[in-house]
Amino acid sequence: MAEKKIGGRTVRYDRLPGDQALDLMLRLLQLLGEGDTLLEAVLTADEGESDKLAIVGLLKFAKNMNVPEVKGFILEMVGHCMVDGVEPTPGMMDLQEIIQTAQFAIKTEFGGFFADGAGSVLLKAAKA
Repeated sequence: MAEKKIGGRTVRYDRLPGDQALDLMLRLLQLLGEGDTLLEAVLTADEGESDKLAIVGLLKFAKNMNVPEVKGFILEMVGHCMVDGVEPTPGMMDLQEIIQTAQFAIKTEFGGFFADGAGSVLLKAAKA
């Protein structure tokens, strides 16, 4: 379990069982396509730098983005969190809260995998 204060509220994320995490990781890799280095940079950057890297990378990534799938993935990651002890309602959150909550969940679930380079290896192997 990991916790973080976002927008004055306590967000908690419990890592998923391996089979669910694998499904999400494979979807994430598919959504990223060539954006794997962006994700690695965001996951391994200091907290203040990760937002800047995410914005720059998102602008590059947005050209080929499948918006409904990316939105679905982000909202699914938010849905795996608890906010002040209850399930979040994205319609009641502002954009910054949604993005920061999703980023926290993604970093908690997949941070170690991408930090050691395994994510890039898997992504490159899938493209070959």
